[in-house]
Amino acid sequence: MTVDSSLVDRIVHGVLQQLRTPGPFAAKPVPPAAAPLSAPAPRPAADCRIGQPVITARLIEELVPKTATGVVVAQRAVVTPAALDVVRARKLTIRREAAAAPETSPPARTLTVIVRNTPAVERLGRQNRWRRELLGCPDDAAALAISTLSRGDADRVVIFAAQSHRAACLANRNSAVKAAAIASFDDLRSVLEQLRVNVLCVDPTGRTDFELTRIIDLFEKPRPVRSKAE
Repeated sequence: MTVDSSLVDRIVHGVLQQLRTPGPFAAKPVPPAAAPLSAPAPRPAADCRIGQPVITARLIEELVPKTATGVVVAQRAVVTPAALDVVRARKLTIRREAAAAPETSPPARTLTVIVRNTPAVERLGRQNRWRRELLGCPDDAAALAISTLSRGDADRVVIFAAQSHRAACLANRNSAVKAAAIASFDDLRSVLEQLRVNVLCVDPTGRTDFELTRIIDLFEKPRPVRSKAE
């Protein structure tokens, strides 16, 4: 019997096609198993703060959790011997809070009112140490000094004016103002020993910026509070 080779090729090709095509009962691929969830990492132990002035054993037992590694107490807290025994038994550390830094007084707030402008006063203004106001007469300067001190916008006022005595006299009409006109650095030192001046009137004519800076620095220097008896 003669076998047609082309027929054989078609039969083989059909069989291979059937083998490549999955049937209705073919096994389905199994999805990969999900990775197991890892347990959350434990939180790091922290110190426990107790703010009471007296630290007792009972306070430590009630307030300090088992996961804590230390106890923080106030700077001046008293720790009883029994509390120290509990601290040692639980292998805790105990430390005191750092002492608060001492409060520093804010820098002096000074307003400079310029009626008489000179090269020295101009150079002084470039230091940007003081707030400045330019006015046209000593009367306006005295009025500004009164309003500024009354509102609390400055601690002291320096008036640069040729008519320094007039400016001081007008400013002293207000009870909140104690003004003085000075002629030199030594004059200011003498005035400050006797009066608590908050308005300083200076004629800047012929003075150097170094001299004016010394005067203002001395005027801003904190002074001890004088008693009424003095």
